[in-house]
Amino acid sequence: MPDNDRDRIPDVIDLDDDNDGILDVDETTGDTDADGIINSFDLDSDGDGCLDVIEAGYDDGDGDGLLGLSDVEVDSLGKVISSSSGYSDPLDRDGNGVRDYLEKGSEIIILSNPFSVSIIETRNARYEINVQASGTLVYQWQYSEDNGKNWIDTEDDEVYSGSNTSTLILTNAPLEFNDYQFKVKVSTPSYVCDEDVFSSVALTVLPDNDKDGIADEDDLDDDNDGILDIYEVEGLDLDGDGVVNTFDLDSDGDGCYDVNEGSCSDSDGDGLVGSNPFNVDGLGRYVEKYIAHYDFSGSADDRSGNDFHGVVNGASLVKDRFGIPNSAYYFDGVDDNIVVPHDSLLNIGIYEDFIISMWIKPSENFMLGNSKSILKKISPDSSWNYQYKVEGDTSTFNFSVNPSDITYNESLFSLNSGQWYYLTIMKEQDRVVHFVDGDTIFSYIDSTRVGINNGDMVIGGSSNGVDWFKGVIDDIIIAKGCDELICRFGEPHDSDNSGFYDFLEAGGPVSTTLFLIQRQLQS
Repeated sequence: MPDNDRDRIPDVIDLDDDNDGILDVDETTGDTDADGIINSFDLDSDGDGCLDVIEAGYDDGDGDGLLGLSDVEVDSLGKVISSSSGYSDPLDRDGNGVRDYLEKGSEIIILSNPFSVSIIETRNARYEINVQASGTLVYQWQYSEDNGKNWIDTEDDEVYSGSNTSTLILTNAPLEFNDYQFKVKVSTPSYVCDEDVFSSVALTVLPDNDKDGIADEDDLDDDNDGILDIYEVEGLDLDGDGVVNTFDLDSDGDGCYDVNEGSCSDSDGDGLVGSNPFNVDGLGRYVEKYIAHYDFSGSADDRSGNDFHGVVNGASLVKDRFGIPNSAYYFDGVDDNIVVPHDSLLNIGIYEDFIISMWIKPSENFMLGNSKSILKKISPDSSWNYQYKVEGDTSTFNFSVNPSDITYNESLFSLNSGQWYYLTIMKEQDRVVHFVDGDTIFSYIDSTRVGINNGDMVIGGSSNGVDWFKGVIDDIIIAKGCDELICRFGEPHDSDNSGFYDFLEAGGPVSTTLFLIQRQLQS
């Protein structure tokens, strides 16, 4: 008589025809993995390489697929009695209604890991892992406050979401999360023969005192009082209130806001220059209003509220300077661009003051004699009325205008492939200033007005075939500058000609502290 497991109990009597600890009535005569061996005879019924005895939750000390250690002993009904394990309900660890020994699993293969990111405080961070595996996947994100010594499971709350998914999102991440580490544990509960997978990443949160979206390290006015940090003396706390001048709206503690003692106006009395809603340029200085703002978070839509949305032609979403995916656009230098349909408000020649700023990361060293267009507004005849470009051998930035074909700003600056740069062009009446990474690299005086046309605005080069930009562009701001009646961001007032700025002088005799401040400002 047939005896599959050779335990001398005929199969017609044997309750466990393969001695794996799982009753035949549970295994049935089906053939789950279609290998020609019925489940009750098959030591790996689902054919996933993990033995049924293990997936059922039983003991197999020698790894031969039989319950316990071989040689096994059985009773008169063919059940193994040499091991106390077995013959309980086989496990369904993922609770999907399919017992694990009948649910094909596989090892976890990581297709893409999450990566470390930097964000500005109160901004969002996103971590994502992409894996491949058969069977149910279970995710658990964890964080560490002590450089990876201890790990704590995240739980969804007002900051965390997606704690048990492939994507963890941090909303309005606070500054205290700086230097936190995160990792995700990925497991396939129904496939116990594979180890859990961990992937660890880091988070950097950059301080942003005034919550204007510009990190303090890039912000020229960290408290939005209209007085540049270079005049407030970084690191100094004049009135001893525990708030450094660059963060203090009343640096001398005299009850009068710095904005009023400086050189700006505060129409709503909150200590901040101008009035709400509060808009800033890419250097953290107040601007009257946004004309267009492209942060490229998932699209080329305009965030200014004017709906000057861009049409993407070939450019692809990539990581931005903080490492956040789908938050900047890469241009291939061949035929990629973003076209913004004409609107009269995009003719910056109608404004006395304007600011254009953006982040770029070039991906090539430009050939001598070639120019690469970053941003321009073209005319129907393929000319243009303003253009922001890189000239020649990566060493010259131009901001040029038509119809005069005058170069407002030609500034020498070495540009390295693969490095991020923050570019800003600022026009205040006849004065034009070019900043790179917040530093003034060129200043120019010219009364020429920018031309006006009805052509489209183009980002990344146009169809003339010679000025296509290759690299990444992000966070473009075009804004109406700050009217001089509101703020000029120049040297603050010294109304009594004492040699000390009013916002640092609370009245009374000049102190030694003020003398040292003035010495520092002059050095």
